[in-house]
Amino acid sequence: MGIAHRFLAARLGQAGPWNTTAHALTHKVLGFANATWLVGLTPMVTFSQAYDAAGRRTELAVSVNGAAEFLDQWSYDPLGHVVRSDATGQLTAADYNYQDDESYQYDANGNRVLANG
Repeated sequence: MGIAHRFLAARLGQAGPWNTTAHALTHKVLGFANATWLVGLTPMVTFSQAYDAAGRRTELAVSVNGAAEFLDQWSYDPLGHVVRSDATGQLTAADYNYQDDESYQYDANGNRVLANG
């Protein structure tokens, strides 16, 4: 299950009828730049991504009903390496507005061994 589906399930719940469609979907080489999920005609969740001139993702933002809920940002060193991650490229932290922030640790095989938050 991708981040979009996990976020929708956690934030909006599974109960009730769903008339959810993707709207204003703009594709990039490896994913979307912006997407809005509607329930009926009401925008519920918007995912926005920003990219630098080299085409690398620099930001992922999520809003629910227009209110910011989640923001993750990436920065790169002069060689193009992500600055905020571990040696295997695993996410090491996530900052949220709607729950406690999370941090993660991984073993040498890339398996998550610790999650706080």
